[in-house]
Amino acid sequence: MGRVAEREFGSLLRELRAAARMTLEELSEASGVSGRAIGNMERGRNLALAAMAHGDYETAYAHWTSISPPGVIPPYAAFAPWAVFELVESAVRTGRTDQARAHAAAAAGLAERAPRLRLHVMAAQALVSPEEEAVPLFKAALALPRTERWPFDHARVRLALGELQRRRLQPGEARPELRRAADLFASIGATAWQQRAEQELRASGVAVAQRPNAAHGLTAQQLEVARLAASGLSNKEIGERLFLSSRTVSAHLYRIFPKLGITSRAALRDALEGVTGNGVN
Repeated sequence: MGRVAEREFGSLLRELRAAARMTLEELSEASGVSGRAIGNMERGRNLALAAMAHGDYETAYAHWTSISPPGVIPPYAAFAPWAVFELVESAVRTGRTDQARAHAAAAAGLAERAPRLRLHVMAAQALVSPEEEAVPLFKAALALPRTERWPFDHARVRLALGELQRRRLQPGEARPELRRAADLFASIGATAWQQRAEQELRASGVAVAQRPNAAHGLTAQQLEVARLAASGLSNKEIGERLFLSSRTVSAHLYRIFPKLGITSRAALRDALEGVTGNGVN
């Protein structure tokens, strides 16, 4: 998919600033919101997505509504337009149907602002529609031109469609959607989301090989952190890729080094090749 597409994962803030032609300081000045507050919104978004990846929608809803109250798209909240789909899904998954519908309705006007926002808004509308109407709405969203320019967003919508089809006892229709979602998540290193899509695939009756859970005692996430660090990414870049804080990445590496018998990042590549039998791309 290429380096540009890979780095798109976790880069929503940079895209928003570019689209608005604003630096963080300019965005802060124009909105009247402090740079620290905008930074907190970014952190809240990452924490919310991480919670959703693990099925913790109550926590995710709390984070999303700290960015954008349900039923409102605040003009001063930098991430509010980009939180629509996830806020609506978190509301639906926690039984807050009225809030989900109110937020999808409030976001309707955003669809004309940018093609990527149109994908988010249409997917949100599908989530609050009756099931028989939701499937064609999801498919219409995915049929928008060149949606795979945004692999994480595309995969998220495709996963939602596959989950809906599986719940409607349509496993034959769900499987290709879930498989494509899992492949897209894998291509951008979204390990937790890939595992979630693969779990749905298994529930639909597909035999999916279990991913190795440990190598020298490493968890799946620690192994992913180690591989990304070995490829030369900084802690901040790894955090953006996996929706973790830099501090969490640092803590993972602190635990990884003794498990692999090394003392520095420079030794990670050789250590991982010895453990997994695979080089680092």
